[in-house]
Amino acid sequence: MHKVDESWLEQLSDDEKTWLAIAMAGLIVSDGVVDASELEYLGSTIAFVKNPDTIKQIIQLVRDRRLPPMKNLNVSGLLAYQMLKTLSVVAVVDKKFSRNEAEFLKIAGNRLGLDPPFIEEVLKLAKIQVQFLREDARLNEIASHIVRQ
Repeated sequence: MHKVDESWLEQLSDDEKTWLAIAMAGLIVSDGVVDASELEYLGSTIAFVKNPDTIKQIIQLVRDRRLPPMKNLNVSGLLAYQMLKTLSVVAVVDKKFSRNEAEFLKIAGNRLGLDPPFIEEVLKLAKIQVQFLREDARLNEIASHIVRQ
């Protein structure tokens, strides 16, 4: 099962948890394909949102395949990076990184107050993650056919 690191998530304020869950919902629908592994990440994040009405709204965004309006969030640079990096992990969990996902991450990074050159570095990291995940899947497939004598 794919899920966000709970020890990190527990440290966020309620507003930050809600922002992250809304951003994750938007990211998930941004490429037009809702992957089951992406939903696992969303589920683990929504579990920390306290307001039941907000949870329903987030779920409805995904069902409707609707991009949410993203508000600015005033957090430290390190926390902003952690949040954007978490979103990038969700973006590539399906071993793909679409242009729409990249554009959504740019918007999210901007709303977190990160500079465009830094956001581009996070996008490069996401592309490297895709390569890693694909290569890992390839090697797993090969290893699964190795028969020991």
